[in-house]
Amino acid sequence: MIENKQYLLGNFRGALQEYLNKKYPDVKLEFETEVQEPSTKPPVFIATCKAVGAEIDKLKELVGTGHAASKKAAVHFSALEYMLKLNLLSAKQHFKIHHQNKDGSAADASK
Repeated sequence: MIENKQYLLGNFRGALQEYLNKKYPDVKLEFETEVQEPSTKPPVFIATCKAVGAEIDKLKELVGTGHAASKKAAVHFSALEYMLKLNLLSAKQHFKIHHQNKDGSAADASK
């Protein structure tokens, strides 16, 4: 996974979809999003990621969850958590590639 172009670009949803399409062609990703704190500025979105059409128990049982200030980012983070739970990469590998600042924002990798 750590060599996947979509993953390297931060498109975790696309990377997971490519992996599943290749390995399990009948499996599709399903994402659900909701606003957890609509009164906050910015609001907090929660997204869940599940594999549907899976015959393999491990895929059916996993749920990735992500939260962010935008729906799109929450979906990407839910796909990332799904990949971590599926052991496609480790948290250590992820943070080595996608550095973060102490406040959780992305650090400039070119530094």
